Amino acid sequence: MPTTKFSTPEKYEYRNGFGSLHESEAVKDALPIGANSPQKAPHGLYAEKLSGTAFTAPRHENLQTWAYRILPSASHLNFEPLGKPFNSQLKESLSYVPNQLRWDPFDIDKGVDWVRGLRLVAGAGDPTMKSGLGIYVYTAGKDMAPKTAMYSSDGEMLIVTQTGVLDIQTELGNLLVRPNEIAVIPRGMKYRVTLPEGPVRGYILELYRGQFTLPELGPIGSNCLANPRDFQVPVASFDEDTGTEWSIINKFNGQLFVAKQSHTPFDVEDTFRPPWYHRNTMSEFMGLIQGDYDAKAGGGFRAGGASLHNVMSAHGPDATTFDQASNAELKPQKVGEGSMAFMFESSLMLGLTEWGLETCSKVQPEYNKESCEGSAGIALLDIDEEALTRVRAEIEDIIRERSGGGNGIKISICRVDVSDEDQVKKAVSDAADFFGRLDYVVHAAGIAAYHDRGAAFVETEVWYKLINVNLSGTFFVMRAAAQIMLKQEPILSSIDNRPPQRGAIVNVASVCGILGGKSIAAYVAAKHGVAGLTRSASVDYAESETNHARDLVLKLHPGAVIDFRTIYLLEPPKAEVLPFLALEHAGKVTRSTPRPARLAQARYDVIGGSKAAEYHESIFDLTASKVVSHDIIPTDYHAGLTVFEFKKLVECVKASPLFQEKLRTIKLPPGFELVVEPWPYGAPDLGDGQTRLFQCLCFGRNTASGSKDSNFYAYPIPLIPVMDFRKNEIIRVDEPATGGGSDPLTGRTHKSGIVDHCGPSEYIPELLPSGTRQDVKPLTLQQPQGPSFTMRDSSLIEWQKWRMRVTFNPREGVVIHDIRYDGRDVLYRLSISDMTVPYADPRTPYHRKQAFDFGDGGLGHAVNNLTLGCDCLGVIKYLDGVLTTDDGSAEVAKNIICIHEQDNGINWKHTDWRTGRATVTRRRELVVQFIITLANYEYIFAFKFDQAAGIVVEARATGIVSVVNIDEGKTAPWGNVVSPGALAQNHQHIFCVRIDPAVDGHKNTLVQEDSLPVPMNERTNPHGNYYEVRQTPIATSSGIDLAPFSNRVFKVQNRAKTNPISGKPVGYKITTPPTQLLLADPHSTQAQRALFAKHHLWVTKFKDDELYAGGRHTLQSRREVGGVADAAARGDDVLDDDIVLWSVFGLTHNPRVEDWPVMPVEMLEVHITPVDFFTENPAIDVPSNTDLGSKRVTDDCCGNKASEKPHL
Repeated sequence: MPTTKFSTPEKYEYRNGFGSLHESEAVKDALPIGANSPQKAPHGLYAEKLSGTAFTAPRHENLQTWAYRILPSASHLNFEPLGKPFNSQLKESLSYVPNQLRWDPFDIDKGVDWVRGLRLVAGAGDPTMKSGLGIYVYTAGKDMAPKTAMYSSDGEMLIVTQTGVLDIQTELGNLLVRPNEIAVIPRGMKYRVTLPEGPVRGYILELYRGQFTLPELGPIGSNCLANPRDFQVPVASFDEDTGTEWSIINKFNGQLFVAKQSHTPFDVEDTFRPPWYHRNTMSEFMGLIQGDYDAKAGGGFRAGGASLHNVMSAHGPDATTFDQASNAELKPQKVGEGSMAFMFESSLMLGLTEWGLETCSKVQPEYNKESCEGSAGIALLDIDEEALTRVRAEIEDIIRERSGGGNGIKISICRVDVSDEDQVKKAVSDAADFFGRLDYVVHAAGIAAYHDRGAAFVETEVWYKLINVNLSGTFFVMRAAAQIMLKQEPILSSIDNRPPQRGAIVNVASVCGILGGKSIAAYVAAKHGVAGLTRSASVDYAESETNHARDLVLKLHPGAVIDFRTIYLLEPPKAEVLPFLALEHAGKVTRSTPRPARLAQARYDVIGGSKAAEYHESIFDLTASKVVSHDIIPTDYHAGLTVFEFKKLVECVKASPLFQEKLRTIKLPPGFELVVEPWPYGAPDLGDGQTRLFQCLCFGRNTASGSKDSNFYAYPIPLIPVMDFRKNEIIRVDEPATGGGSDPLTGRTHKSGIVDHCGPSEYIPELLPSGTRQDVKPLTLQQPQGPSFTMRDSSLIEWQKWRMRVTFNPREGVVIHDIRYDGRDVLYRLSISDMTVPYADPRTPYHRKQAFDFGDGGLGHAVNNLTLGCDCLGVIKYLDGVLTTDDGSAEVAKNIICIHEQDNGINWKHTDWRTGRATVTRRRELVVQFIITLANYEYIFAFKFDQAAGIVVEARATGIVSVVNIDEGKTAPWGNVVSPGALAQNHQHIFCVRIDPAVDGHKNTLVQEDSLPVPMNERTNPHGNYYEVRQTPIATSSGIDLAPFSNRVFKVQNRAKTNPISGKPVGYKITTPPTQLLLADPHSTQAQRALFAKHHLWVTKFKDDELYAGGRHTLQSRREVGGVADAAARGDDVLDDDIVLWSVFGLTHNPRVEDWPVMPVEMLEVHITPVDFFTENPAIDVPSNTDLGSKRVTDDCCGNKASEKPHL
């Protein structure tokens, strides 16, 4: 018992004694009676033995612990090297000096945890020989990461605390270790260290051989200073966590290894089936002479092979053997009959030769899975019993062929009619009971029927039979399986890359369900229903990560009112992603491959008490359910606006006495109603301070048409209410001038009948005065064999040698990742980074009129649901996105990305005039497109990939130009009258595309190339026809402008790789449109808010999460902060480095009457084209097939008359 008066009170219970035999249980009756390893341990626990000595050690020396736990320690993935994060590598050489040494107090590193705070000071011997010791100093200021535990295979650790308190959670219970106390952690014991009172410092002696013992009593007889009763051992304590991912760190021969497992290591319910779950201080090398070994009956341990379980490596039987023995009839039986096995057991840590580990090619890569996953199980369900038996035999043959005798996979068969709801429910439930859970369900049951005379003659009986089997059967199986899966704890998958999941369901539809087919109407209808059912069900359960992040936010702020803004994925650091991508590209990703963290970023307001609402940004690790970072954003910055704020704004305007008073000063014609359109406030004036403000533009709608879609923009009203959002109040109503160019910039000149001189301007077809054209014949794009692209893993697209992943986030929209062509890296990431729309009307308050359509509020709730056949043509794959409601719940946005192929004219052509043969190929493109509507404007963004390895980023602007009221008969130089009383203001649209290149790797250089005239001279240009191509590598992060008269282009080159034909570095060319940049005065707030719009191209050094050209917080900004201008100002060296390009281009839009009422699209493109990247035209192998659908028009087509002859 401790005698020291500690300032930190004890909080755990202990048993007293050193080297004594204890038993303890955290759950009543968890300890088995009369047997350490009963056939079935109580509560379904697993018996596991931790050996501190050899099996054969004499009784008085034999040390062992029996633990009864929820899952065995062997249930983990393979260990992978963790690298060298701390300086205790015993492979480093030790210096031996005869000098006297003394150290000043060691610095405490407050930025590291226990693992990274260990420092080897001195040592001797070798842990592989179980000889010697290591002396460490530890300092730390942080808890070990959540869901992380550690153990040492090298030795037993004696911990001496000097500063601070250690709270150590071990498998056998908890320890609180304070200064003046010591603690011993046995070899192989998993533990986790937290620091309840902050930074710590202390010492560790690690003993490589044996265990610590008390000294003999010696000359002072029985009055020894250290008595056994002065020592305490913990009582059993456990966590019940079998659904989250843990990292287990193993110190093995002075190096760190890490393994993942889907359960806590601290699940021992008591301490003191077939047993065999074991961690041994000895190394066990086993071989099989003949027969089977009873602990490995699955077939993997075969005669002539061998196994090795090194020091403290957890091991045990395969799950099938465990289950069979646990449930076998207890009766006398001969052990090992017909079998002969041997074991070489050593106290030494065994190393492996290259031949033993690699060259012999006999190491079973999946061996660890037998313990990690247990045995697989397959339940086969079908109506045909004979077919079930046959398929089971085929699967068993495949298993035997691949594993050399089977690996314990259980296969059950059950006859079931999938159209019978009760049969399905029982069969699925029985399968779940038999295996303990359902992880994957693949439903492929289906029948077909042909109708020679078409759909009109399908028999009712046949129709119902196909619908019942193909569609209803799919629904019954999916529903029964989903209800079971939703109740299961999530676990790590063994066959894919996802975070822990409760299960997965695959429903097999048919391409006929999309394209249709002749004489199979009932089949097509059923399979179309299967596709729709599956899509709908996937939406129902697609939002779990968003909702999980929401719950973590609420947990972080208990009792507070939270208004959520956005929750979406935070991309992991590139340094974590690249190693994973390298393995993925090589096809070497396994279940044990470390994955980058799955992170969510949440942006929200915290409201509570007397304080004003605070804007917070937090990052969460979704797998570990922990907070990674949490920031309260200063009031200098404003959170992006949300839909619910705009709804409040509209309600506030309509309820405002001040606005209603102003509205009464004008007269709307009979039948007109007010329309209020929210707008961001723009750049605040100095007097606005940091108040969160919104404004509205007002219009009148003529209800006489009877359509809610009547164009209200034709009737602008010069009232702009301004709302203080914190007060939820309209604080003023701005009344802009409505005069012309010769009138003052302020003051009222309009009549009370403010829209009397305006006229209707309709665009929806049913309201057009003359209707729509009647001479447009259908133009249909058909792909009878389906599209040429494939998509899997919900994001991976492969098409015509291209490979990429597509994601969506509410700030940038579509993002394309890991873009590769024919197995070579091209781009790491491609996105629309930002855009700004500044207006050129100098009158107050229009000087503030400037939208950042991406940054002000994100474009999430502005994305369009893309209607089949209109926004995209052909055979289309649609993707959904996930948005956030104001209560933090996930909301699925349907069909917001369309992926399809399109024809874009001729790709390449040549005609040999000698033979007359023309060879021509069409330019086919893969298009990934999304569309946003921001009040009056639409923007269409498309990423287009062609067969010649080129990429085009296309921006199209359409929609309705923003108009303000102008007095009758007047004009103004800051806009154009496009409809009576409606002035469309001059403005610009400035876009920025962010390009993260990876041209054959991530060490790239930007090269500026100019084509310049060379004066005629005798030496280099005697005839005057030569011009110079001058290449200038850009060495420092900066902004650069285009020079169209010197044909300036920019190339991204990998100077470490040379084209074997040209001898030049491989590269890609970036061709940005040489458009006007921002026209506002550089000193104006409008220009200062959009510094990114100063140059056509920026090059910066890569930095994680530096994604937004205009900065993270653009709403009501006065200056761009944290945008590309700040990134370039760092002056980073960008030669042969990981660089990012920011391509800026724009549309100076001085409206024309033809832009009204809806403008035809204006289109701008950035081209990303290979330059000396290939050894020939990469599209040379595109087939030059004839389009069988094309037809030649006849003479009587298109209004021609056969008798008419052409005239020159």
